[in-house]
Amino acid sequence: MYIHQITCRGKQHEHYCEDYTIYNRIGQNRLLLAVLDGCTNGSQSWFASALTGKILRKIAYQHFYLEYAQKMSLSLNMLLEAVVKEVFQKLQQFKSQLLLEKYDLLSTLLLAIVDHTEQQTKVIAIGDGLLLTDNEQIVIEQNNQPDYLGYHLEESFESWFSKQNQLFSFSGFENFCLSTDGIFSFGNISPGLTANKTDDEVIYYLLKDKSDLENERYFHKKLRILSQQFCLTANDDLGIIRLQMPTT
Repeated sequence: MYIHQITCRGKQHEHYCEDYTIYNRIGQNRLLLAVLDGCTNGSQSWFASALTGKILRKIAYQHFYLEYAQKMSLSLNMLLEAVVKEVFQKLQQFKSQLLLEKYDLLSTLLLAIVDHTEQQTKVIAIGDGLLLTDNEQIVIEQNNQPDYLGYHLEESFESWFSKQNQLFSFSGFENFCLSTDGIFSFGNISPGLTANKTDDEVIYYLLKDKSDLENERYFHKKLRILSQQFCLTANDDLGIIRLQMPTT
């Protein structure tokens, strides 16, 4: 099994990368995967995505050791809801303790819990981005106005979660990817150069191509090739996680 992730600053962002990625074991045969994209119009947008990512990492560790201690595990649906609830509550706590405004906590979140033994995954999309498996590609589009979790921290979790309709299930896959919407932002490095790949070709090259998967710097190498050979670079920040199962 190969797991590759990358975050990189887009051409349009001068100082900070506002995207964040994380993968962590959350059970003996389970992984937590997430990509986050801070709102450019928010306050210090990198902070919201990084903070939420750090919270997710701690939650994953806690559930991993809880499963080990109790010798039992939740269903994927129950585990996903439990993780989202803990994120929600932690953000509420930090908002109160640090006197944060809602604009300090605006980040999209594509979160997946993957059982890599059963090749099953449950996903929630809070905001926009891309979900991709072997034969399925789902673009989460909210017309550049994501319904950020940070907008809803004054609500109860149960009320907010009951309204979520961007919940997805996948099974029997070999390739699974999460990406922020930066995957759609590739363009010419400079106006005088001609790009040599379409958007669909870029997505295939980064998220489906199986060559060089053993390379630990898989995405770094591919992004360098896109830049040097095809005159393409991401204009928006980019966050990707790719999980490739052994071919059966």
